[in-house]
Amino acid sequence: EALAGLLATLGGEEVLRVLASANELAPDKTAVWWFLAKHNGPHLLQLLAARAEVRAGLLSLADPRGWSAYHVLAEHHGEASKGLLAAVGGEEAQRILELRNEQHGSQVW
Repeated sequence: EALAGLLATLGGEEVLRVLASANELAPDKTAVWWFLAKHNGPHLLQLLAARAEVRAGLLSLADPRGWSAYHVLAEHHGEASKGLLAAVGGEEAQRILELRNEQHGSQVW
């Protein structure tokens, strides 16, 4: 919760820098966005709903296995993720849905 609160106060580029940073303490060096998407999805979804620049920035981030934040959110917080897609709608929702994990050949939904 504290991290989500901090991210809400930062500018777009700063938020993306924090989200993209690797957790050096984790054995697999997971990025902050991955940890939030898996373990604290509601807070990340709230941030994404409020900030178009963060949604756009996360389109280009993926973990070493090719999974994006949107893939991880869909897997672990599916219903809430559908709410984000409904809220942003149109072309933006379509871009999120069309994200592909090229290593595994799967889309977000």
